[in-house]
Amino acid sequence: MINNNYNKLYLYSQNLSILVVEDYKPLRDDLIETFENFFDEVLFASDGEEGLCTYRNYYKTHSKYIDIVISDIHMPHKNGVEMSTEIRDINPHQNIIILSAHSDKEYLLSFIDIGITKFISKPIDKLILFEELYKLSMQESIKENENKNSHIIYLDYGYSWNFNKQILFKDEKLIDLTKYEIIILELLISKKNIICTNNDILYVFYLHKYEVQESNIRNHIFKLRRKLPSTMIKSVYGSGYTLLISSK
Repeated sequence: MINNNYNKLYLYSQNLSILVVEDYKPLRDDLIETFENFFDEVLFASDGEEGLCTYRNYYKTHSKYIDIVISDIHMPHKNGVEMSTEIRDINPHQNIIILSAHSDKEYLLSFIDIGITKFISKPIDKLILFEELYKLSMQESIKENENKNSHIIYLDYGYSWNFNKQILFKDEKLIDLTKYEIIILELLISKKNIICTNNDILYVFYLHKYEVQESNIRNHIFKLRRKLPSTMIKSVYGSGYTLLISSK
């Protein structure tokens, strides 16, 4: 189970950055070592003041914000509430995961007031942590594709996909898709040329609150293929499916 969660996270996190703010060095080092296997950049800080400084400096250097911040609550110089409040003042849409102990309940309302609702209890259950990181990474990966392509992804053979409207075109003609085909195609496009397993597809259906049996995925793929060039969606025996399109 945990290996599957690892695989799902890696599917989306490879180009993302994460900041770990934790004053307890053994836990901080463990998280850094783990995240280095998945994220493009792993930054860290030992307290809230250092975390805020690292966050600001990253933007100055890269002209973009860190994708995910994960922080403890009790830290010297500036605690997790204070740091998160200042980060949200800089970027109201920042993804922040808070590590909280049972004794931290008095602080949770303060986080909710500033729009943070993602909490991981200590001691950390990595299954839960990786599940939350997977959801955030998928959202950021799709957003990145939208920003890079002005919400339009150009496929081969005159096909294009509008991320905002979830519409497929062939030249200027609209291609009618079912809600299931839209979800599958969006996943395949966001991870073009990378294999998506049945479990990846099932999980995205789960996030959309659709109950789909694994045995039905092949049928949805078959129907989607009939609306695309025959070579665009490739079956990888024993692994899953991949969308083969040239770089744009």
